[in-house]
Amino acid sequence: TELSLSSSGVQYTYEDGPGGMQKRHRVTRAELDVLERAFGDSAGYPDSDRFDQVAAMLQWDVVRVKKWFQNQRQRHKDRVRNQQ
Repeated sequence: TELSLSSSGVQYTYEDGPGGMQKRHRVTRAELDVLERAFGDSAGYPDSDRFDQVAAMLQWDVVRVKKWFQNQRQRHKDRVRNQQ
């Protein structure tokens, strides 16, 4: 699972599709709100119970949620670095 940010600010994730190919999944505004709220509440490093809660709320795999957090932490680090 991979996450990217398009130029329009809409986020997409990729899921395994038939034959191992990846199919695109657009992250909805509601899903993004849940993810961003959890990211802010945990300073980007939630515990495993919080990952489980977020995954259950979104009906996502825990691995996908963890990957989103990993990508978001990197994006945040890059933004801070670019502002300096």
